[in-house]
Amino acid sequence: MLFFAIPSEVDEVLKEAAILGVCILISCFSSALYPIANRIVMRQFSKANSDNMYGKQRLFGTIGDVLTIFLMAIVIGNSNYKFLAYFVPITTTLALISILIYVPSDFKEKKGISEISIDKSDLKTENNFMKLLLNRRYSNFLVISLFNGISHAIGMHFFGGFMEDKDLGLGAEKIWISFAHWISCIFEILLLLFSSKLIALVGVKKMTIFAQLCSSIRTGIHAFNVIGSDSLAPKLISLGAESFKGISFGLMTAIGVIVSSHESSASNKTLAQGLFLAVFSGMSQCLGGLVGTFILSYDQYEFIFRGYLGCFRVAFTMSSLALLLSIILNIENKKR
Repeated sequence: MLFFAIPSEVDEVLKEAAILGVCILISCFSSALYPIANRIVMRQFSKANSDNMYGKQRLFGTIGDVLTIFLMAIVIGNSNYKFLAYFVPITTTLALISILIYVPSDFKEKKGISEISIDKSDLKTENNFMKLLLNRRYSNFLVISLFNGISHAIGMHFFGGFMEDKDLGLGAEKIWISFAHWISCIFEILLLLFSSKLIALVGVKKMTIFAQLCSSIRTGIHAFNVIGSDSLAPKLISLGAESFKGISFGLMTAIGVIVSSHESSASNKTLAQGLFLAVFSGMSQCLGGLVGTFILSYDQYEFIFRGYLGCFRVAFTMSSLALLLSIILNIENKKR
């Protein structure tokens, strides 16, 4: 609701600073919900002896994303922005109440005395943090997640502009962007329905390679597509490329949960998942936005990383690095 508390007559610079501050404040709270939610679901899976259900954790989140976007499109389409001032805090409050009710306890009752069920030496966050970073498999996966996340972030931030821009993009209507998002979500949902079986059958390492390959295909198609044309083919090609985005993002999310769970102790699972999300959905989002903004700021120069194609060429480079690293690590593990 803070957005609607910003006076319209305020200076533009101050208004932008206020909006940025509100966005940072929202992110501080919303980003913290994801590792907590992951921890709750993982704890319940553990109780039910259902360790192969990791993919379904993200599946319902994806369905929720699609339904929310559909609802917001209706609200914003009717220019009823004030409704958001009530809708967002209400839903956020309900989410917080649900967490308070269902969050698993790390304490056990014994003879009327609450005792911590984990080693007290593990309560020091800095010790846990260093343990995770010194875990080679986990830290290597974080590097892959960073490269993949930057690639994904560039696509997320600048795909809309790429589709709409008539000179530096494909000159498509907004409806094409909506179709692209739905295609991505459909493939993400389909993948997550079978992710647990796929990962169990093929293995985490090979599925990690496949995720990077899909990301490279998606960004490569956009990076070398034909722009400034009225032809329908480039638009359809980019539309199809977004299916690989759904596959890659779905796999990385599911694999991230698995790796964070398997490569951490019982007391470190929430921290491990939080660190993965901080890299994959936090740091990479920031870096991707900065890189893309820098490229678009210098689009008057003729060089290979110019305009939206330049953004996707950087994204393609990041995906290729993630693919190369995952292949090298897989080969090294086979030699051991």
